[in-house]
Parts: sequence; structure tokens; C-alpha cells
Amino acid sequence: MEQHEAIFLPVGHIIDPEDLHDPIGFLRLQHEDQREFCRRLNTLVGDLGAEQYTAEAACLLDFLLGEMASNMVAEETTLVPLLYDRCDREDMLAAMVKDSWNAHTLIALLLPEVGCGLRCLSNGEVPERPLEFIWSSLEFADHVERHVDREDLTLLSL
Repeated sequence: MEQHEAIFLPVGHIIDPEDLHDPIGFLRLQHEDQREFCRRLNTLVGDLGAEQYTAEAACLLDFLLGEMASNMVAEETTLVPLLYDRCDREDMLAAMVKDSWNAHTLIALLLPEVGCGLRCLSNGEVPERPLEFIWSSLEFADHVERHVDREDLTLLSL
């Protein structure tokens, strides 16, 4: 497999125990990584098929299937249910938690197309359905960025 440089933490990294002393700060750092992923994905689809993006696509695919997927699972199985159980079903927090869950659903629907396209590009091939890949990637990045912005402004500020 071709080696590629990654800005993100490598998949399967060991979390520094010091990071866990400030879990909200750690989540904010994860959100910054996700924003960087979105910026780089938008750049990649803006110049689809350029050979120099083979390594970049591999890096983005690693992050998508590793860090981003594990973050979404962790939020869905721990953070969202915990917050939802602690709020009045009619209050604003409940609406924000439900909005977060809905954002994850939209992101999950777009993920297969984005992942398949990145896999093709990481192998030096053009995606089988390039227009669908471009559209899905742009929508995916938009939903992720809005989702982490909302979490930073609402849920993480509680």
C-alpha cells in the first residue's frame, strides 16, 4: 500500500490520557479535524481526477472510516442518549439533541458514496459515478460542518 502523509491523527491512535482531563476540549479538537477533513474533501472534488490527489484521497478515506466513523458511533451510543435522557422532551436541549441525531442520519446516508469515491481515487481511478460522488461529497462536507458548528455552539457549551 502506498504511504501517504496525514494531517489527522493516524487511524487507531492511542489517546493521550492528558486529553481526557478536558473531554470538551478533546471533542472540540475532533471537530477541528472534521472541519479540516471537509475543507480537504471540497478541494479534492474541485479538481477530481488529478493524479496528485491519490495520496490525499487515501488519507481522507482513512480518516472517514477511522476517526470520523468512531466519533459518530461514540456520539450516537453515549453522548446523544445521555443528553436526551437528562432533558425534558419539550425543552430546547431535547430539540438540539434530536437535531444532532438527524444530522448523523443524513451524514450516514451520504457516507457510502463518499467512501466508494475516495476508495477509487486512492487507487488512482476515477469514481464510477463521478457526478454523484462530487454531489455527495459536497453535501456530506456541508452537513458535517454544520453539525459540528451546532454542537460547538450548543451542546458543548452546556
